Amino acid sequence: MSDILSLNNLKRPKLILNYIILKVSYLLRLNHVPTLPTTLDIEPNNWCNFKCDHCQVTHWSKPKSELTIENFTKIVQQFPSLSLVKVQGMGEPFLNKSTVDMLENLDSKGIQSTTISNGSVLTEKIIDRLSKLKNTSIAFSMDGATKNTFEGIRIKGNFDKVVANIKKLTKYCPNLDVSFWIVVTSKNYKECEQTVDIARETGVNNITFQTYLSNWGKDEMEQKINDVSMGKSKIHAYIDLAVKVGQSKEVEVTRYDGDYMTKDKPCKWPWTSMYIDASGNVVPCCVLADSDTMSFGNIFEENAKKIWNSKKYIGFRKQHASGNIPDVCKACYKMEKKG
Repeated sequence: MSDILSLNNLKRPKLILNYIILKVSYLLRLNHVPTLPTTLDIEPNNWCNFKCDHCQVTHWSKPKSELTIENFTKIVQQFPSLSLVKVQGMGEPFLNKSTVDMLENLDSKGIQSTTISNGSVLTEKIIDRLSKLKNTSIAFSMDGATKNTFEGIRIKGNFDKVVANIKKLTKYCPNLDVSFWIVVTSKNYKECEQTVDIARETGVNNITFQTYLSNWGKDEMEQKINDVSMGKSKIHAYIDLAVKVGQSKEVEVTRYDGDYMTKDKPCKWPWTSMYIDASGNVVPCCVLADSDTMSFGNIFEENAKKIWNSKKYIGFRKQHASGNIPDVCKACYKMEKKG
């Protein structure tokens, strides 16, 4: 609730009202949600220049798709009470030359935005434009504190170039909220402490370590995940050490173990938010993030209001509310959690 009560949002009473309606709709498990989401995930493009083995993009054969600024604007216009948009999906967002246009569009409307990048394609021109934004945060996927580990996980990546790019960004964009988001696996867990030093070196003061891996709702990704997964207790020990080191070096370190759902606490996505891919398909969430896995329709063919309370969306809500969890969602529920 703290984000929604920012000074900027308090000037928009309709936004606050819609947020409350969405919250109540979730708490009451309403089939029909009377207002559109106040938060969105919008995917600029669906391809990446890295080949991380635990990422579904590395293994899918979907044709490349890229969102234009014109179509991005058409999407945003359908949601009159937006507070936050994540401009990122399955891919490196800055490979789309219009991504900065999208962030600028949101900034001009006073809408908060965030994105997640691998840091590889930040040009001086991009950094200069980002330096002018006031409501944007960027997280960098920094899955390794040494060149060998980083490049062994983020195949086709260049550790030295990424570090240099992030240094430039933090130097010239003090207005941006910049952080690291790190997926901890058997390949990099021993470098949690060293990552704090990389953060200090690059001017980043916030690190989140993610300790779980998603199978993206796909059985065929399960083995890829199992190959690099390990016991959380061991991972926690290394992260706890990083927390202590971070405290001494003024770097905030947090751990994210996954917000697992239960029958009594179902996923909030069906009631509160939308993920829209680069082709305009409405997907259940950023954990699935693939319209081939599940889609509720295309926002360029049907308007957002019609899709949001369509028969398929309502049926999806009913499944989560009743505990009859769809197979593609079960990995996020404690009752289906393995190990």
